[in-house]
Amino acid sequence: MGGTFDRKTKEAVVIGVSVTERNSNMICDALTKGFNIVKPNLQDCSFYEGYLETLLDTTINRSSIRCLNMTTVCLRNYVGMVKYTCKNMIVEFKNQSLKVRFNNSFHNESIPMLNLLLLRNKIHPTLNIAAGDFLGHESDLQRCFESNRTVTELIVGYSNNIDIFNTIFNLKKKVLHQLKLTQGLWISSILPPFWGMLKKTTTFVEIDLMDHIGFKEETFAIKLLNILRESKPTKYFSLHIEDIQLSNKKEIYLIKSLTDYSFISRFCISESVVSRKFIDALCTASKVHGT
Repeated sequence: MGGTFDRKTKEAVVIGVSVTERNSNMICDALTKGFNIVKPNLQDCSFYEGYLETLLDTTINRSSIRCLNMTTVCLRNYVGMVKYTCKNMIVEFKNQSLKVRFNNSFHNESIPMLNLLLLRNKIHPTLNIAAGDFLGHESDLQRCFESNRTVTELIVGYSNNIDIFNTIFNLKKKVLHQLKLTQGLWISSILPPFWGMLKKTTTFVEIDLMDHIGFKEETFAIKLLNILRESKPTKYFSLHIEDIQLSNKKEIYLIKSLTDYSFISRFCISESVVSRKFIDALCTASKVHGT
């Protein structure tokens, strides 16, 4: 195919190729028979859509590939006309998860590519996306989620806009059961709508707000704990709290949540001074969860 292959890094680079059925079948055959490619990099290439579907099926479900990089890849229909172009997409495959990034180059033509990934995915239950990639395309994202058959856990990075929450919490088909939000919820204007949706959710069994930065604002922490105590479907909750002080409201509410309820399954505290009573509550909660 006129590309290059680095034997040390196992990276294959193919530039400017119109991929044929023979090319696609050759790659799939090699991958399923043990040829070790870790990172294929496709640049300025074109595929008939059916050939790419076959290649993605093998790449996602039956190969050694850990990262797929596509830059300006055109998809053609059966008469050779360009249907859509993937401008920039990186997909990482790790620990049964698909991490998909469009590097802020997401546009209408990226939706078919994401949909194709989800339809061909048969073994990865976790999808990791960046909310910034989908600004203005939340309804398209919603349709992708509802057509997927495998993904049940969603990880959303930089989740600082309410439209992405509307999409996630208002799916017609209840296909998602686990939600992790990272590097988000720092803008005060999105908190009331987020609380409202969290209170009404009937889908998510597990919600993970564990981040490298903890929640410091007392009102937010208390409101969140109150809502989760009333949330019937949410059985497992992960949280990082900062600046707990002796006998302040934050500590009092956390002690009550840890001792009287069992929804906190993973808990991180930082930059805090806590009481013996708080430590006892942690010990009680850890026995309930067996951790």
